[in-house]
Amino acid sequence: MTGPLKRVFMEQSWISRSPTMAVPQLYTRIVRWLSGKSKRLFRQSPDYAAPILIGLLPDDPQWGEQGLLPMEHAYDPLPVQIPAWNYDTMILFQVKLQVYWDASTLVYEKVWPGADFPTLPPDDLCFDLPVRYLLPGIHVMHYQVTEWTGNVGDSEPRPVTIDLTAPLLAANQGPLKFDISRITSEYLASHDDSVSATIESYRGGAPGDAVTWYWSRDPFAFSDDDIVSTRFLGAQEIGNPVMLVFNGDMIRARGDGMRYAFYRLTDRAGNASSYSLPVTLDVAAQPVPRVLPPPRIKGASGSASYSTLDPLSATNGAIVTIPAQADIRPGDLIAVQWAKPGSTGAYRTDQPEAANPLEFRIPAGRIPQHFGKTLPVYYEVTEPSVEEPHVSNSHTLTVSRISGFPVVQCDKVSGGRLALSGIDEGGRALFTLDSWPFMGTDQFVNLEVRGVDDAGQLLIVPVLTEHPVPSPGSTMSAGHINKVDLQRFKVGEQLDITARVSFDQKLSWQAFTPLTPTLYS
Repeated sequence: MTGPLKRVFMEQSWISRSPTMAVPQLYTRIVRWLSGKSKRLFRQSPDYAAPILIGLLPDDPQWGEQGLLPMEHAYDPLPVQIPAWNYDTMILFQVKLQVYWDASTLVYEKVWPGADFPTLPPDDLCFDLPVRYLLPGIHVMHYQVTEWTGNVGDSEPRPVTIDLTAPLLAANQGPLKFDISRITSEYLASHDDSVSATIESYRGGAPGDAVTWYWSRDPFAFSDDDIVSTRFLGAQEIGNPVMLVFNGDMIRARGDGMRYAFYRLTDRAGNASSYSLPVTLDVAAQPVPRVLPPPRIKGASGSASYSTLDPLSATNGAIVTIPAQADIRPGDLIAVQWAKPGSTGAYRTDQPEAANPLEFRIPAGRIPQHFGKTLPVYYEVTEPSVEEPHVSNSHTLTVSRISGFPVVQCDKVSGGRLALSGIDEGGRALFTLDSWPFMGTDQFVNLEVRGVDDAGQLLIVPVLTEHPVPSPGSTMSAGHINKVDLQRFKVGEQLDITARVSFDQKLSWQAFTPLTPTLYS
């Protein structure tokens, strides 16, 4: 009997003197040793997990490299961690770890005598790979474990790619190729509001390279604020021209004048190329101010900028007219704004009248909210492919109040008299309101009865409070007052029965002509 098996039985003679070691335990150790021998004969995969090199970039099938080391880590010792395994030892024997770089170069070794290390010491599984090994190229790290039985197990290999070479620009510092040298608002409008440029070629490209492109006022003094964007290049772009897009919003935001466009390439390891040769571009992309005089309102009296509208002349809606001299061009979209956006009674429309593309109708229902008020009226002109519109000069319009609203009607009033005797005990007097101009369901009605009591004190009985108008264009029920409430008023005195209507969502109230009967017993 020779070799490790003999050593096992030799150790058993020592173990047999120990009351803590039983024969079944020795049997288990022998089985493990034999199992290890059989694995070496019929091994199909490594016994141990690959070493862990701290700081490697994650592998990804879409990029070419495996275990890529970022460039900034290539100049310092590289931390390495060996994964712990199912460590086993015997007192008279040892376990050995050997770590190899590029198959045969031993870079780390540890030996653990069984008598001193009954368990695997975690600190011994970490070390730093010296910088002298971190040379450009593709490397492999693996390790071997020699078990106390003499079996030698190999780990999974860990590929490591070290790239210290930056992408190389084409001749003449690889300037971008544009199809124009002057960028105008007209050019942007006809080119999907963008300008495209091409990197025709560069050397040393690989999937995952990043291109960062710039738009600056100075070809030499620039910062990250001048970056337009950064994107990664896919495998299909390597070896082919690369297109970069400068969008119109960015160009306009950075102003007109001479601008410089250039780029820089960075590979996945972080190696950066030089900046490309700046291309000079003359930019005049700001929208040219339009001559847009204020609109006019048909039927309103006044000047080009100020006028007054009698609502009764616009019961079918107000017509806003765009002046013929306004700078309107083919493809422009016109929108009229009536009152401040978001305010009560505001309205916006981009639908012209069929008979005249410069006339826009404001619905009659958007006029009464402005009775007795002043509002701005203007229009906006939006060019194709341009987000920000041109805004016209504003017209200040005053909408007059109107008169002739209906008087409250009461079924118990006759000849200017309201007789209590004409109302049954427990009965009531009913009120109605005839329709009025611009009547709408977005309006509200208050109605109250005022008079004095027997002591001569003011007495008010609310009948309706913020009551919504139920339907337009017809007589509406306006509530009632019970006889018992009427009896609180002094007989022989006049009552004021007043309706008030809000046309502007209860911001203000307009009183109708009151009904003023005299109360009789």
